[in-house]
Amino acid sequence: MARKVCESLGESLWSPENENFAAGLNNTLSYQIYLGKFPTSQKFWIGSRSASCRAIDVKGRSHNIDCHERLPAICTQSAPLSNISFIDTSPRFHITKAVGDQTLTGYRDANSWRFLGVRFAPAPQRFGYSSVYAGKGHAMAIDEPPRCLQISNGEAVGSEDCLFLDLFTPYLPGKKVFKKDLKPVLFWLYGGGNVEGTISNPGTDGGNFAARGDVVIVGINYRVGNFGWLAVDGTNITGNYGLSDMVTGLKWIQSYIKDFGGDPSRVTILGESAGAAGVRALLASKPAKNLFHGAIMESQPIGFQPHRWYSEYRTVAEHSAAFGVPVLEAVNCTDASDKAACLRAADASALTLLPPNKLANFAIIDNKYLHSEWLQVTGKGFVNSVPTMIGANRDEPAISLGTLPPPTDFLEYLTLVSSLLPQDITAAANSPAFPLPPGDPAEAIFNATTRIVGDGALKCLGMATAYSAAKHKTLPSVYAFEFNRTYSPENFTSPLCSPPITAEFPFGDANKEYYKCHAGEVQFVFGVVLRMGLPDRDGLDIPFSQLVVDHWASFIWRYDPNPISGYLKARGYYNTLNQVTVSGKWKKVDHRKPELQWLQWNSLSVPFTEGPQCTALGYPLDYFETHL
Repeated sequence: MARKVCESLGESLWSPENENFAAGLNNTLSYQIYLGKFPTSQKFWIGSRSASCRAIDVKGRSHNIDCHERLPAICTQSAPLSNISFIDTSPRFHITKAVGDQTLTGYRDANSWRFLGVRFAPAPQRFGYSSVYAGKGHAMAIDEPPRCLQISNGEAVGSEDCLFLDLFTPYLPGKKVFKKDLKPVLFWLYGGGNVEGTISNPGTDGGNFAARGDVVIVGINYRVGNFGWLAVDGTNITGNYGLSDMVTGLKWIQSYIKDFGGDPSRVTILGESAGAAGVRALLASKPAKNLFHGAIMESQPIGFQPHRWYSEYRTVAEHSAAFGVPVLEAVNCTDASDKAACLRAADASALTLLPPNKLANFAIIDNKYLHSEWLQVTGKGFVNSVPTMIGANRDEPAISLGTLPPPTDFLEYLTLVSSLLPQDITAAANSPAFPLPPGDPAEAIFNATTRIVGDGALKCLGMATAYSAAKHKTLPSVYAFEFNRTYSPENFTSPLCSPPITAEFPFGDANKEYYKCHAGEVQFVFGVVLRMGLPDRDGLDIPFSQLVVDHWASFIWRYDPNPISGYLKARGYYNTLNQVTVSGKWKKVDHRKPELQWLQWNSLSVPFTEGPQCTALGYPLDYFETHL
């Protein structure tokens, strides 16, 4: 029977003659013991070269045993490790699962079961809310789905029929599903300014994270640009369609994730940049109540224009004045008797190929998904009260500022940047909170400006959110962080975002100073540096990424980013064990003495940074105490 089970997967019984027990099976079994799945005396069927039957214990010792014993089996795993340039979806690695009233065929690689392009909502009506898809029949889930319609290299790409998800799981249950065996779920929302993005980005492939963290990962496509966020006053086009897609994805999880080994009562939402703004909106959204149980916001845009509107929600009328009226003009619907019908009939490319000021990309107060201007962290309104992590990278805007001409005068440079935001930040030129650092004048001006924009657009009000939420206990726990080690994705980087190359470190010495840019943490969080074909620059990128995954996975499992030492030992994660011993405990935010975790090799806990700078910019730590 054990042999047949393995053969049904296209595999055979594992044998110590073909693979070293210490190559990973030892940790796999010790982890199962740690989880309480088996007693320490448990034996497992393995292959034998003789007529006798053989089992192995959790220490790797072989035993001849009665062939009629009922034991769990250990099978080989011949599926290759996929990467950015190679993936094997051949039928021998397929798996078909019953999901509701349909069956889905996915596949496995060396690290996880993978179901790609799973429809979670029917093709949505343009400017209509999405709903959960209850499929019937059979569907293949081995190819990436189309992205939602957006601009790429000056062309309209993707489809309006785009509401699909990718799912990665380390565990598939049998016909009977037991809650005690289910894994917590990570629900991923991509960034891209709410005008672009896709779950098919290889830099956010969830397979490695799922395997190392032992979690089920679901990433969804959600509508972007005018299809996701447009509102036109006086019509039934009221915006927040992308937000409705996020809620629909969470509802799909509640209905179907158990079939993939996920626990619908333990769902953490994670977003980066505009995705983090989506997380914040879900925290404020009544229709999302009880659909998730933890939240992580990485590089949430908030504060300066235009970042302000990602988190400070305008009314339909205000949003319509900013986007609705220009879009109507752009597609010749201004004078239509039925403006909504005209927009729904407009060519999809015409609604896509528009300049940024005519691409709606913000959630709004629609009195369905959002009811107030701000997330009510001081306790005066509705909040989905769940444990939360919030933070950013040290030098977020350097990647964008690096495209400007080198500065020669501080005030002139701030004037230029002000015109691009648009936000008047010139007063900072005379603020003692932003002194020019010593050294090359152009570099000093650039560094000070990076600090000003990073604080005002991404950091200050994020820390103010953590402060007020902790003070008023509107979120049961808050953990803050800042990345001081990053690895920018190749399709979104600049030379400024890479460490200096030296003779000893030809790919860059990450221990030397470089700019820790926007999106530079994402590849670490998903554990894909090697999967992307990138070098470990100094021998610490992979251990650091493992550390980050272990912090994030600990939060997903326990709503606390401090991994348990027994867990780390059971899994053989000794690099992380050594690092958390060095860094000490990652503390919850205490409003009386708020601290954040400075994430680097040899991390440490430090007081909230940039206090005087945030005050000078008008975004002090108690901002929400006086603005809500």
